[in-house]
Amino acid sequence: MYLKQTIGARIAGLKPFTPEVYAEYLRCLQQPDTGHGICEDYRASVTIDLEHDRDSRAMGQKINCDFLALWGAEGVIEKCFDPIAEWRNFSDNVSGHSLPCGHYIPKDSYTTTYGAFGALGFGIGTSEVEHVLATQTLVYRVAQTMRITIDGALPYRTASKDMIIWIISRIGAQGARGYAVEFTGSTIALLSAELCNMTVEAGAREA
Repeated sequence: MYLKQTIGARIAGLKPFTPEVYAEYLRCLQQPDTGHGICEDYRASVTIDLEHDRDSRAMGQKINCDFLALWGAEGVIEKCFDPIAEWRNFSDNVSGHSLPCGHYIPKDSYTTTYGAFGALGFGIGTSEVEHVLATQTLVYRVAQTMRITIDGALPYRTASKDMIIWIISRIGAQGARGYAVEFTGSTIALLSAELCNMTVEAGAREA
């Protein structure tokens, strides 16, 4: 019932999901801890998340990098909102335009990968997807910034995954929680996008 009323209510319905994927969703939702976790996510989105957002606004915090907003011309956002005007409440450097498509919200935390390509992206979870579907808006607390500088030659056969695991071992699994992480230094140019991809494992919102 939950899947049919949420995922099934989207424009594409359940068509993007194979029977195997749908069955896995059902299996997970039948576990008691899954339902509890979903409820906790919802509770946070209408309590502490809103408090953090209000605090950020009260302090005048805004996204201080160039911000490109893209949205589907055939979706609700184009019909009901002025996206550029809305985003200028959160950033002074906003540009953007609509695209000839609909609008699909990606529920994936690994959008930190975008940072490797010079773009800004942040992942959202199930409760945030529900909030978007219900209100066409997203409550978001402006991230703090963290810079990690790495210089020098890497040991033989050391890859990006080894590096990010080493960083997480130093700052902790939640060491970058609520932060946008910037990687700098001579070593970074030698590494792959996986460095940004796995920064979410340290709790980062963007990288």
